[in-house]
Formats: sequence, structure tokens, C-alpha cells
Amino acid sequence: MGTAHDLVAKRLVAAVRSVNPRETAEVFVASLADRNLQERSAFGSLAFGKHFREHPFKADAGRQCDICGQYNPVRDRAIEELVEERACGGTHFASSLIYAAYDLECFASETKRQPSATDIATFNNILTTLAGLDDRDGAPQAAKALQRVLPADANERVKLLNVLGLSGAPKPRLYYRSHRSRAARGVGIA
Repeated sequence: MGTAHDLVAKRLVAAVRSVNPRETAEVFVASLADRNLQERSAFGSLAFGKHFREHPFKADAGRQCDICGQYNPVRDRAIEELVEERACGGTHFASSLIYAAYDLECFASETKRQPSATDIATFNNILTTLAGLDDRDGAPQAAKALQRVLPADANERVKLLNVLGLSGAPKPRLYYRSHRSRAARGVGIA
């Protein structure tokens, strides 16, 4: 039957297959101007899930998987906690298999909206701002530069940079690499 880790890994892989990547990108862009963080979350979960490689649990010295860093059994998160996390834009998508799977399962069943002209302009301004940064600049400078074009607080800008980095956006120095753990190695981003 497999471990709890293995079951959640299968659930994440199935959830990734159940969503349309273009729809997650469109909804991500549609969330920028009005700051609908719940809608923004699925794009990050999909980016994480696409990098994740299904594997059996391989114990380290403790209860964590030596490949991805997830605990076995996977921490049982109450549905209320997952709902609250999603409403805040999914800060843990890149370190929680269960959150990413839940987020994508929800997204698959939701009505999708298209980005407005304002949303598209906001996204283009983000890309232009990041492209205009000096090659020596890093994530702190990128987050500060986004203040001018993105109606968001500092934490939201950092999350946005993490999502863009996971999704393969250009200029990787501009994105926070806060997930240098086994979880990052397990998805190939460290």
C-alpha cells in the first residue's frame, strides 16, 4: 500500500495532471491587480508540483524523507488549516506536498477567470521592472523594485518572486532561493 508520504506524493502527481497550466497562469495574472491571493496560489503549487518527482519514502536518520524532506507520516493538516493557508496565498506550497496537492485539487474544481487589461499591464510592468534590474542585483533589490508596480506588502512580493523563480522565469538571481532544503533537492530546484 505504501507509506503516507507515498500516498500524498501520488496525490500531488495526480493533482498536477488534473489542472491546465495555462489556466493557472491566467488566473495568476488575473490575481495581480486585485491581490486575490487564493487564486494566485495554484500557479506556485503547480510550479512546485511539476518539479516534484514521485518517489518512495527513503528514511533519513529521523522521520524525514532523505529525498524530499517530507515527514512520514506526512504531517496531518486539518482542512481548516489548509483552507486558511490557501486564503493567504499558499506560503508553504514549496515545502508541503499535502498543501500543493490540496491547492491544485481545489483549483481544478473552481471557476476560472480571465485576466483584465489592468492585470496584464501589471504583469508586464513586473516583468519589465525585473528585466531592467542590474545583473548584479539579487532578490532583495527585486522585491524593493516591485514596490512601484505591484500593490502588495513585502511578504507578498517575496512570495511572488519565489513563484516566478519556481516557474522558470528569467534572471534566476532575482528570486529568493529560500527552499535549499531536501525539499528543494527533491523537486530539482536547489
